[in-house]
Amino acid sequence: MPSEHPLPVRQVTPAWVRSQGRRLRIVDVRDHDEVAALPALPGASCVPLAVLEQEAARWDREEALVLVCRSGRRSDRGAASLLQMGFCDVASMTGGMLAYEGSPHDA
Repeated sequence: MPSEHPLPVRQVTPAWVRSQGRRLRIVDVRDHDEVAALPALPGASCVPLAVLEQEAARWDREEALVLVCRSGRRSDRGAASLLQMGFCDVASMTGGMLAYEGSPHDA
């Protein structure tokens, strides 16, 4: 990913992700051993950051995507990379799975 002109990455909160249900595709960019330690969101695709661009080459660039990781840093990098690849609707979940696990659940 070129770093000369990084594209801004939209940030979404864990509460917003919860509210969307299955209306968007959630991509967990953590390594598989990390997912075993702190499970992925229900319905999330596990695609480690190291292979994200390769896997994403086959995806619909119009599909709404939210990337998640442990704390939000890798998902930011992955989302920026997807934006540079031409994806239109990409966001990163602020604070990652640590924030999601600590956020209040809807009653």
